[in-house]
Amino acid sequence: RIPPHVFEEQDGVEWILLLKKNNLKGVFGARMTIRSFLKYARGIEPTQISGEKVGYGSMVDEYFREHEIDAIYHVLNHLPKTLELEFYAMKYNMTFLQFQKALKTCIMFMHHSATRAKATTRVKAENFEIFDYNGKQAMKVTVFDKGKKGKEKRVKPILAILQKQLIEYGIGHKSGKLFPFNYQELREIMHIVYEKAGIERKIKQPLHVWRHTFAKHYNRKTNYNSTFCCLVGGWKNEQTFKDCYGTPELKDFIPLSLAMN
Repeated sequence: RIPPHVFEEQDGVEWILLLKKNNLKGVFGARMTIRSFLKYARGIEPTQISGEKVGYGSMVDEYFREHEIDAIYHVLNHLPKTLELEFYAMKYNMTFLQFQKALKTCIMFMHHSATRAKATTRVKAENFEIFDYNGKQAMKVTVFDKGKKGKEKRVKPILAILQKQLIEYGIGHKSGKLFPFNYQELREIMHIVYEKAGIERKIKQPLHVWRHTFAKHYNRKTNYNSTFCCLVGGWKNEQTFKDCYGTPELKDFIPLSLAMN
């Protein structure tokens, strides 16, 4: 309601605070838009509205800890025949054992390739390529994952643990969609799995959490080799990856502190 020619920095500050108060998305975008308007249209150099990104949201720290991962895979390996899960197996025209293997492979694909859930549910068997690398069998996959301008084509190397599971799943004998699930169904199924695994805390992003889990765990496993993690996981901006996941956790310092005593 404020005419542009009288819009001042304090008006922008109040608008940003209003967005934050109501927990609305797009605070960074709004801040940058207001800052640019003030600077280039009004000739005012902002002093209160920073141009720096001050975080990537609370969801960055939502990931599964090691004991939670173990519990979830235990359930996936010994999937209980609940009425809900048997319903999905019948819907996909699968035996319960086939359904179990498909679900485990799907979760491992998100976990060990950091592919987002919607891209995972769209991936096709023909998107995978097996090739020889120094006398050993290697695998890569082409996925169409989310990017700033929509779906972007990304080619990812497949890690050994995932390659083994894909071969056991029978990827060489499949065609079309690799997994039968759609996004919403997979969310519903995994809510059941998390409950059976004893995950009591609320998981706000029940599928995207696996991309964060990849980042946290592989960053640590590779001694914070962000270049490796970005290559496998499909992050284009290595600095963003470092900002989000590049800070060592307390457990990384404990062995060092013990060694110094």
